[in-house]
Amino acid sequence: MPTRATVLLVIAAMAQAAFAVLNRDIRPNWEILDPPPTERALALSSFGDTQFLYRILAMELQNAGDEGGRVTPIKAFDMNRVVAWMDLLDTLDARADHHVALALRYFSLNQNIPSIRPLVLFAMRHVDKNPTQKLNWLSAALLMAELRLKDQSLVLEIADQMGRYDDPIINTSAYMIAPLLREKLGDLPGALAGMRRALAMTSHRANEFDLAYMKQFIADLEQRIGGGAAGGPSPP
Repeated sequence: MPTRATVLLVIAAMAQAAFAVLNRDIRPNWEILDPPPTERALALSSFGDTQFLYRILAMELQNAGDEGGRVTPIKAFDMNRVVAWMDLLDTLDARADHHVALALRYFSLNQNIPSIRPLVLFAMRHVDKNPTQKLNWLSAALLMAELRLKDQSLVLEIADQMGRYDDPIINTSAYMIAPLLREKLGDLPGALAGMRRALAMTSHRANEFDLAYMKQFIADLEQRIGGGAAGGPSPP
């Protein structure tokens, strides 16, 4: 005959199996994405190696919500918290691109369109730290603002930022975007001032076509403003 200990062991095993069956649909109430670490916590956990810590935290952000058998849709994330993580990663390595790619190529797929605005604003802050190497991300942010947010004021703000950087590496066309947008929106004085600035910044390195176009744009706008005429130059 089975001993008392054996009987108790069988009963305990059966109870455990029953408990597992009854609770199989219950999931722990986990945070999708924890708040980012504090500055003090970062200092304690980096051990002087911020590059290693950057990689660990970037992967933590990338895998957030998909641990323990969960699959979390992007729309369930709090984008303000996501951006708080992005800003934190910027403090560890503002030259890196991985977290920026997460912002503009992963989290930006959110179907809740208004919630991607903080991602665009983050990209603007990020590029401002190193515009020469990061301008491509500003172009991506501009497309998001125009095609997904459909926010012309934000598009114009990004275009103005793009044309603010005086660096010979930046393509001449980047300086023309804001004036062209202002002309399209009917802000002729703003378009004229912007194109004059673009010409002054790039006249020593622009190709003949761009130079001719900027000069013609300026001349046409001066005539339209002075004479109140309609119409204007076609984009290049």
